[in-house]
Amino acid sequence: MKKLLLVITGIILLITHSCKTATKNRDTDCAFVLIDVTDSFNEAISLNTILPLLRLSQDSLYGAKVTISPITNLRFNHSKSISIPSENMMEHNEFDRKRALQAFKAKIDSCLHNLNNGVRGTDGSYIFFAMANALNDLTGCKECDTKTLILYSDCRENSKLFDSYDKESIKYIQKYPERIIALLDKNWPIEKSLEGVRIYIEHHPTSTVEDDIFFIMSRFMQSYYQAKGATVLIN
Repeated sequence: MKKLLLVITGIILLITHSCKTATKNRDTDCAFVLIDVTDSFNEAISLNTILPLLRLSQDSLYGAKVTISPITNLRFNHSKSISIPSENMMEHNEFDRKRALQAFKAKIDSCLHNLNNGVRGTDGSYIFFAMANALNDLTGCKECDTKTLILYSDCRENSKLFDSYDKESIKYIQKYPERIIALLDKNWPIEKSLEGVRIYIEHHPTSTVEDDIFFIMSRFMQSYYQAKGATVLIN
């Protein structure tokens, strides 16, 4: 009798847990996408490079918020946020969810198309400023369960703080990285810990010179943001 009661109790607990799981909304992934549109970076970015980093690509009930912004010779640029709310297994409508997901993807695709086909080539590149703004936005987001920043850039900063097109500046950042870090922290500070934030740096150099500069700058960025708690991957 006692064994039977234990079995029944176990079944009830299992059913209760399953019901709670079925009625609980999935998490929401947040991604901030920075696309360098300066003259030295001419790669076209597609929807297929962003979606695999969001869990809704495997499970459509996950929510997502994607913010896309260009990197130019200006500090402040117009950004566009596109989102789809999370849902749960019990209450969602499969047809409506599919339609909402298609609209979500179409908006991202349209935004990327406009950036890829817009005006390219500027006389400067505020990469670190854009990164600080994006990271502060992500760490301040309360609706996000996961936080990702995707940087599509050759990492060639060309601003009032640092000019990576100058050979002496490249030597300087290699010899005195702590001085550049002090400048960044003073002028364009990252306000909170980056613990739990994943940063992807994406670029495919087309020459040995470009490859050398990208190696130096991307490794500096990796060290800088990892020291603040982020996980940084360079592809």
